Amino acid sequence: RNDELKDKESLSLGQLVNLYEPYDLAAVYATYLLYRRTRSQHKKDLGAFRKLIPHFQKESQIGGCVGAAIPKIGIGNGTLAGSIHHLALAIIALNHSRRAEQYTAHLTEKSLRFDQLAEFDIFGCTTAQVGSIILAKLGFSNAAVDPYYRGMDPILKIEGALNNNTNPVRYGRMWLDCVIDIKDQPIESVPGDFYPTSAARDWLQDQLSLVNNDEPSWFERDNEDVSPEKTPVLFVGTQKNKDVPEQLRDIFTMKEISEMGEAEFDALVDQIDKNIEDGTINEKLSDCEPEG
Repeated sequence: RNDELKDKESLSLGQLVNLYEPYDLAAVYATYLLYRRTRSQHKKDLGAFRKLIPHFQKESQIGGCVGAAIPKIGIGNGTLAGSIHHLALAIIALNHSRRAEQYTAHLTEKSLRFDQLAEFDIFGCTTAQVGSIILAKLGFSNAAVDPYYRGMDPILKIEGALNNNTNPVRYGRMWLDCVIDIKDQPIESVPGDFYPTSAARDWLQDQLSLVNNDEPSWFERDNEDVSPEKTPVLFVGTQKNKDVPEQLRDIFTMKEISEMGEAEFDALVDQIDKNIEDGTINEKLSDCEPEG
């Protein structure tokens, strides 16, 4: 959202949230939540966790950028296409570490970022299948889960090409691979309204160069990355509860968000998990419909 954010001297939490569609926010937040929870379960430092899912750092960011550059795909769908299958692999590795090592060795040998046919041979399931279950558990309805699964599964993707030319996850994944491989356009046919403009295409390549500098991804950020010194526009003036969206006022303030440590955040995630299990969580995500 460069056009909306440039030259701003101050930005409230409410203004920031209102820049994005509810579905996009849900997808980004769900990915962040899943990343934090999965990393904490592995009890690994950042370097060790990156080795477990080496392509997450780049693909999670470029996927979101692809969605921002191509509105028909959208930030949420682009983020899911570049993120969830990696985190699904990390979840599988919790109980099948040796098989996960075998799989990552296969990817390295073949110079692949993921290979769902090999996943099925090694694990008996694919990361797209596990990812679909995860999204459903996080509260996403079938309107979001089905396009994700059909867009990521190699067999269903081929079948879908004959019957469905509007799957935003499918085209998000195609453009993600295209950008990372520095190709002008995807190998497969893509409808015209799923193409970025020339300016957006240039912007995507700029974003790729930034990711290649090995900066932490959005999902690797924590409370130390939000402060008056590092993110001054979020702290200009007095941040009051009126700046926070009404639906969030009873949950947290900007000050609480910026000061929330990892242990405190993980405790919050534990409580969310409990609420999901006992059915007391507000299931607004189930009503979110992906655009496209």
